[in-house]
Amino acid sequence: MKLKCLNLLFVILLFNACENDVPEAIPGPIEYPEMGTYGLNLLHGTDTLFLPGNGNSFRAIIPEGRSLKIEMEQLIGVKWGINVASNTGWSVSNYSDGFQSFEALNGGTTELEIIKWPGLMEGAILIKYFEDSDTLTRQKVLIWQD
Repeated sequence: MKLKCLNLLFVILLFNACENDVPEAIPGPIEYPEMGTYGLNLLHGTDTLFLPGNGNSFRAIIPEGRSLKIEMEQLIGVKWGINVASNTGWSVSNYSDGFQSFEALNGGTTELEIIKWPGLMEGAILIKYFEDSDTLTRQKVLIWQD
């Protein structure tokens, strides 16, 4: 009888321990919509992106608990600028020697207008994505054409 009571007590304790060990919810993926407020979203897609014209969005939808850092590096020709008044949710480094980084301040929708520097209308830029760490997650090339 004593052994049965101990077994029952063990089962109850095990059940309660499992009940309290609920895993945390895993945040969803970071989304890069095709379009943003200012036009085609430069972060959308994974392939090389050919861009005609000027005025493009830099938009990401970041679930709570996730982080995102983007680096842009000039490969040839084109230089870019940002519309500071359009910034929603990005911490932006100063442009220096063909390099600039963008870090999401928190979860939610981030947006920024990216514009080409006047007079340098063609060229290529490398975009690097760092999702949830300092390790490169993916990268792609933007080719701006007149």
